[in-house]
Amino acid sequence: MNSSASSFFSRIASAVRTGFEHVQAIYASLVSSQPPVEEQPPAAEHVKIGAPETEWRVRAGDSAGTELRNRAQEAFKVMREEREKARKARVAGNRSDAQLHNRLADERRVQAEKLNKDAAEVLYRENNEGKNRSASEADLHDLYVEEALDFARRAISTARQEGLASVKLIVGKGNRSKNGEAKIKPRVQNMLDDLNIPFEVSPRNEGVLVVMLREDGSHHAEGVLARL
Repeated sequence: MNSSASSFFSRIASAVRTGFEHVQAIYASLVSSQPPVEEQPPAAEHVKIGAPETEWRVRAGDSAGTELRNRAQEAFKVMREEREKARKARVAGNRSDAQLHNRLADERRVQAEKLNKDAAEVLYRENNEGKNRSASEADLHDLYVEEALDFARRAISTARQEGLASVKLIVGKGNRSKNGEAKIKPRVQNMLDDLNIPFEVSPRNEGVLVVMLREDGSHHAEGVLARL
């Protein structure tokens, strides 16, 4: 290759290098002019907010009905706590938190009412079927007043359907109540009076009401039980 050709190719190579360096400079200027890309934090996990689960502990000697009752009381306790949280959130002007805690309180209330309903059924069975009581007796111990009224109506209706002359409602003397005052007995008596259903306090046990259902009992109550 002669000197003129060598010089020609050298000029071409120099131009190529110059052009490449120019392109690199342009690219570098473009990159440096872009705002820095911030590292994005990992997306936060969506956490479902709900009422805390409670671990129920069975105490020695507790029956199934009593355990259900204990669970209901615990649920009502959590409900009251959530209501208080809702109140504080409302005072602080945090409406969304107030709504959340009120919703959780409502959930606990429904749970507690269901547990109490189940507890009443189990306790009644434990105190009656579990003790082999006949349809002529109904033990209303361990029930709340409204529950006792409901089971008293059921017992009277069942006894009537079986053609019994009377049914004994074991309402208790109030020995287990606060201050020793009977709560179930006076309410059952008032219910029977309101329905014009004749009854007597047992002479053997003042915690037992004897409800008369037919003429061959000491009183006549024809047609009254249809209103139960």
